Amino acid sequence: MEILPCSFQMRMKINDIACYLPQNRLTSADLSALNQGWDMEKIEDKTGVLTRRVSDAKETSLDMGVLACNKLFDQNPGLYEKIDSILFCTTTPDYLFPQNSYILHKELNFPHTVFCLDIGLACSGFVYSLAVAKGLIATGVAKNILIVTAESLTKFIHDQDRACKPLFSDGASATWVSASQSSRGIIDMDFGAMGKAYDAVYIPAGLCRMPVSEETKRQTIDESGNIRTPENLSLDGKRLMAQVGSHIPRQVRMLLNRNHLSMDDIDLFVFHQGSKLILDSLQRLLRIPPEKNFRNYQYIGNTSSSSIPMALREALDQEIIKSEDRVLISGFGSGFSWGTAILEI
Repeated sequence: MEILPCSFQMRMKINDIACYLPQNRLTSADLSALNQGWDMEKIEDKTGVLTRRVSDAKETSLDMGVLACNKLFDQNPGLYEKIDSILFCTTTPDYLFPQNSYILHKELNFPHTVFCLDIGLACSGFVYSLAVAKGLIATGVAKNILIVTAESLTKFIHDQDRACKPLFSDGASATWVSASQSSRGIIDMDFGAMGKAYDAVYIPAGLCRMPVSEETKRQTIDESGNIRTPENLSLDGKRLMAQVGSHIPRQVRMLLNRNHLSMDDIDLFVFHQGSKLILDSLQRLLRIPPEKNFRNYQYIGNTSSSSIPMALREALDQEIIKSEDRVLISGFGSGFSWGTAILEI
């Protein structure tokens, strides 16, 4: 799906980002003790992840989202009164319905005039949420939007699943976006989907297609030795890598060409922090200088929909991103879905 470049009047900007990570840390040593047959050196070489963050048993995506929002409001006095819309992006909501945006509305005591909407996407969710926010601003529905991303995927991962357990973390982000009155902001966005690959990353059981039963609790072992039940997250790494390698470089080049930009015009590339293997592959396929390919998965793992805003926040804090820098962000994952955007900070 092609989205035309934003006009000057319609440009939208990211004003600020706040993040929350659970206190619980799961180290490689912890994983080795849990699964003594695992070759952690080999796993670390593929994933790049050394430490993961795990939410408490009763800590939900909503809880983490509330904490990220409160942090954002602390950073921006007076922002709370400006918010007129909430977009909550998660694949691990607290309830089947109502969705998390409405419960967040209650928890933060927003007025009844605030627009609420949930987006059920994982790793591409932040970029998709920016597109939805841009539409709300362009049509005059909203002026100041709160985008919340939060996932508690570790609750759905089997302890003996070598494909998922070493990779994923929990966490949340809260991002404030609004219309930009200058040339800075989101320059352009582009999106795609490949529904045929929907089961490359998914949880088979738990809802209407496959309700929870005694059968869905039975463990199976796949050809790679990963143990899981249909109620657990399932990840086909080879299929996922193939989709990423096929679609993301093509989309990045197309988006740059459409805006008369080259790779050299981008100051920093911030991809979804899927794994070391994926970012190494994109770096090679796009010929990105290592210093321009931002990474922070080593100590926080793959936080799904929160990985891009968390990476942006860290790059800003480290002053790797500076005022007037041009940044390309790209998310990809369940669906299979992908989205890329070019920002001027």
